[in-house]
Amino acid sequence: MGIVALQVVSNASRLAPRLDRWGGVQLEDLDDDETEYYLHRVRRGLVDSDFFLGALPPGQYRLKALVAGTQFGETFYALRAPLPEPLGTFTTGNDKLTDLGTLAFQPLGPLPTEVDVTEDDSEPILLPFSVARVRGEGDFHELVSELYPRISASIDAGDRLGWSQLAESDKEMADAIKRHIAPGPAHRTSQGVPVLPSRLGQIYWFDSSAGTWQRSDTGVNHMIDYVATTPAGGLLAVGERGVVLESERWDAAWRRLKGPGPTHEIAWAHVHPSGEIFLLTRTFDFIHLLRSRPGSTFWEPIHRFEVNYIWRHKGRQVASARVEADKLIVLANGRYHEFDLDGELLERHRSRRFLDIARQANGYLVIEGDVSSVDPRYSTDGGLDWIAAHEVTDEESWVVQESGMIYVDEKSGEWTVANKPQIKGDFWLRKHFPHEPRLRRKHRWSRQVEWHAILPEGCEEIDPVLSGRGRIFVRCFDGRVMSTRADGDEWSLEIDTLPRSTTGKTLESGHRGEAEFTTGTVTTVYIPVFLPF
Repeated sequence: MGIVALQVVSNASRLAPRLDRWGGVQLEDLDDDETEYYLHRVRRGLVDSDFFLGALPPGQYRLKALVAGTQFGETFYALRAPLPEPLGTFTTGNDKLTDLGTLAFQPLGPLPTEVDVTEDDSEPILLPFSVARVRGEGDFHELVSELYPRISASIDAGDRLGWSQLAESDKEMADAIKRHIAPGPAHRTSQGVPVLPSRLGQIYWFDSSAGTWQRSDTGVNHMIDYVATTPAGGLLAVGERGVVLESERWDAAWRRLKGPGPTHEIAWAHVHPSGEIFLLTRTFDFIHLLRSRPGSTFWEPIHRFEVNYIWRHKGRQVASARVEADKLIVLANGRYHEFDLDGELLERHRSRRFLDIARQANGYLVIEGDVSSVDPRYSTDGGLDWIAAHEVTDEESWVVQESGMIYVDEKSGEWTVANKPQIKGDFWLRKHFPHEPRLRRKHRWSRQVEWHAILPEGCEEIDPVLSGRGRIFVRCFDGRVMSTRADGDEWSLEIDTLPRSTTGKTLESGHRGEAEFTTGTVTTVYIPVFLPF
């Protein structure tokens, strides 16, 4: 038997309504068309990618489809994305690793945010997409050896197999995707620079001198999850598969440092003026707070938390912010913790319903809570005291509040995204009624509520890190970043994730057929989303 390894990156925040992750990869045996194989997902070490692994008998194969499915209530949501033959074929051999590197899944139009399910709903929703092979650093041998040491011991690491062919049009599409990769969650460096790491090793950062977003390429195909600054003015980038990279500046080359191992997904990093590096990572069942002393390559465990599988937030279970020189605030397992830099636990909140934490440009810390039981909270003094964002109890009390971050302006009040259905009454009826997400503001010192701009379709998540100075930023399911003046109805596109050809023509999603590039063509395929199943 041989081992097959594959990474799939989706250039979007969601695949479709209710579906965020691919569950498997269907294979076609070219020597036996009556036999089907699947590669199954392995989550350890990955943040926003999907890693698939399988053992196959020697032979020749091709990837046939990506598949996903989830049960929500009585409805089963399913996706099957057929993969084009130009991706190529591959072979497997006894005691050999077939490393297929990275595939990038690219939606070619806005993703729907809701699906109307009726008793006679038999027509699938059609989502246009393309899939491309992305060249670059892959090398899954280290991860395979950590996950399956006995199997990998028999693999000849120097004789690795891979793809047999690659169409020119596919190369063009892959290059286009890497130029417009969807960013991940935003944060700011200790120098206040807004940073949006992304899924294929790119980092968006805002150049205040030019007033534009710039993009740096680290040269890896890892999800970069966090960028910290060093005492010498350099940069430290961390992410999935235990990657730790350093660079002297944004436009310089990145060097790889020894990380905690490929089964760690690194969600946060901080470099202390002393040279100590702190990491917050997750392996399969545990979240780890680690430290590396100056000049050392050993990662010392400070604290370990169990993963809480009940309360999930978009698959992410770790978040952290350094708030003072001698204190770390850590959210893990849904709980709020405070540590000193020697690893001593100073405080722990009993609730397990805290979901995310962020620092705004004005220095405020905001915590997202599970909306069913815990209000969002914010702190104006670095985490010493926390203020609960009060529920609205006047005539707007029937409004369905969506889970998500708030943005707190020191003058105007609390901004959030909420739905305002045109009916009142039963909660579940309101919850599933077609909605109209809007920006909502609650004044700081009163119960007065104001409704403002309607959000662009597919954009329902406010970004407190980027918001400020009268401008509100929101994130979209397809990866776009949009902004608006707080009291206005016009939206600006800050970061676009839809690839364009070098001639500037946008890939169109409103027709079947082909999208034109300067070299070759890219076939547009449509995903059927079956409801119910």
